[in-house]
Amino acid sequence: MCVYIIMAFKTITLSVEAYELLKASKKTGESFSDEVIRTFRHQKFQKLSDLAGILTDEEADELDRNVEQIRKSAQVRPWSF
Repeated sequence: MCVYIIMAFKTITLSVEAYELLKASKKTGESFSDEVIRTFRHQKFQKLSDLAGILTDEEADELDRNVEQIRKSAQVRPWSF
């Protein structure tokens, strides 16, 4: 008898800050996948509108500033048709 187990993987990009937070909250012997599942398993976000209002005004303003800073520092690669 031959049994095949197929596991799908996705690569994600995290900021250094996000990586450090994830790493710090990971329990001994736990993979990063285990940590993400443990952290988010019980959250009931089904659609983007479920997230409306979860940030305070101050958090939303800080997020806007950070996104703007990242956009300004992004390098634009030349392209043509």
